[in-house]
Amino acid sequence: MKSKQLELDDDLKRRVEHGGELWKGKRKRERPIATKKAMHVTIRSSLAKKEWSFLHPRQARFIRELIPKLARRFHVRLYETAVNGNHVHLLLRPRTRESLKRFLSALSGRIAQRITGDLPWKKWTLGLSTIP
Repeated sequence: MKSKQLELDDDLKRRVEHGGELWKGKRKRERPIATKKAMHVTIRSSLAKKEWSFLHPRQARFIRELIPKLARRFHVRLYETAVNGNHVHLLLRPRTRESLKRFLSALSGRIAQRITGDLPWKKWTLGLSTIP
C-alpha cells in the first residue's frame, strides 16, 4: 500500500495572493534580496512626464551616466539597464542588503534632485543670501 504524501502546514504553503486586504493588520516581512543571483529592480516615477521624463534630453544622459557610478560606489554589480519615460529597469546583484538599500536611495534621490532642480545646496546658499 502506497503511503500518502505529507501536506505542508498552512504557514509554509506557497502564497498565490499578495498585497491589499490580505495583509492588513498582519506582520510584514522584509523584501527578499538575492545576493548570489541577479535581481530585476524597477524604479518608477508618477511625475516623470514631458520635461520631467527620464528620456528628456536634459535627463537621459545624466541618468545613464549616474547609474554605473553609483553602482560602483555602493558595490552593486550592474548587468543591464533600460531607461524609459517614467521608469528605469535594472538587472543587478548587490553585495549586501544594505548596499542595495543605499544604492536605490542615492539613485532615486539624485534623479529627483536633477529633474526637479531641487538641490540641497541651493536652499542653503539662498538662505544665507537673505540674512541682513
